[in-house]
Amino acid sequence: MKVLGILGSHRRDGVTAKLLDAVLKGVDPAHETATIYLEDYEFKPDTYESKDKVLDQLEAKLLESDV
Repeated sequence: MKVLGILGSHRRDGVTAKLLDAVLKGVDPAHETATIYLEDYEFKPDTYESKDKVLDQLEAKLLESDV
C-alpha cells in the first residue's frame, strides 16, 4: 500500500509539517510513504482552453496512491 502525505504549508519545518511527518512515521513500515510539498510545484488552475501539466503530474501521484 502507498500512503501519500500532502503538505500545503509554506514551511517545511513548521507545525503542520511536523504533524504530517508524525502521521507518516506511524504508518506500518511494510507500506510505502511519500510526501508532496506543494511549495515545490508552480501550478495554476486548469481552464477550458488549456490544462496545466503540473496539475496532471500531481493528479498522477494521487491516483498512484492508496491513501
